[in-house]
Amino acid sequence: VFIILFYSLSILIVKTAYLQYDGLAHWIFKVKVFFQGGAYENLVGLPSDHYPHLGSYMWAFFWKNSLLKYEYLGRLFFIFIFLLCIFSLNSKFKDRFSQMERLIIIFLLTFFSTNFFLFGGYQEYFIFFCFFCFSCFFLKFCYVEKNYKENKFIPEIIMFLILNTMLWTKQEGFFYFLILGLIFMLHAKRNLIDKIFFLILITLSLISFSFIKNYYFGGLEFSEKIINPEIYKNLNLKYLFSKLHIITKYFLISFIKYPIWIITILSLIYLSLKTHYFKNNYFIFTYIFLSIIFIYGLFLHIHPNLQWLVPLTLNRLIFGLSGFLIFINIEMFNQNKKF
Repeated sequence: VFIILFYSLSILIVKTAYLQYDGLAHWIFKVKVFFQGGAYENLVGLPSDHYPHLGSYMWAFFWKNSLLKYEYLGRLFFIFIFLLCIFSLNSKFKDRFSQMERLIIIFLLTFFSTNFFLFGGYQEYFIFFCFFCFSCFFLKFCYVEKNYKENKFIPEIIMFLILNTMLWTKQEGFFYFLILGLIFMLHAKRNLIDKIFFLILITLSLISFSFIKNYYFGGLEFSEKIINPEIYKNLNLKYLFSKLHIITKYFLISFIKYPIWIITILSLIYLSLKTHYFKNNYFIFTYIFLSIIFIYGLFLHIHPNLQWLVPLTLNRLIFGLSGFLIFINIEMFNQNKKF
């Protein structure tokens, strides 16, 4: 079934192999550098050269090592890791599910999570994959009593590698790094020494990241400066509420555009009302709270026309964040399965 789905999605990508806006405007330039054997320093001077490069590198790697050397073959990697996430959920089903029931649920989750637009050169499925991996390893090694006293430092190293993958994939990865790092520090059932070790790792990682960015690009750049005039404009309540209205409007529309969020929200509501699942899983609420703060903080901080920018970008951010919570849907089915 995995092979059939991968082949089917790949055929549809190949059929419409053109790149979307961000793929053409930003990422393809980095991809070509790596495809042609260039190094990190060769990214300097490209359009949006300060954007992280890891997703572009993976794209170029699979393009270069494909048999036919067609560009779109490099993008099939994103389909593969996306399906890998979804099919990995099979291990979370309780034994009472039949194989056919599992396949139906997995197919539905695949269907409601697929947006071919994002395979046109965007990095969101890579970010989705990273969020999914973090939540899986967090639950497996840091939140299960029989496991969290074992595997000395191994969970911390795995979490650290995942966070670094996000850090070097997209600009938002810097904030995802902070959000997930904070969740680990607050909720992981690890001893103090383990958490101190993890804190040292991520601190050194951020220092190295900042040093490299400063060396090649003159600083840790984002699309907007951290301190800019827009912050002070938000002190005008009328202006602030107009921006909040736009952000909230498209925040809700994003759930319709990516229906996996509708299923996830319904699963969250069901588990809250019908079970005690969240009694010992407060990290989920911390994640949701920090994600909402990030979304609103990001767009309140940006000064271009939000009516143009928010519809283009917010829904993709929302989708990437869903990777952390997609396991909730399986938990809902597990709790609801009577026989």
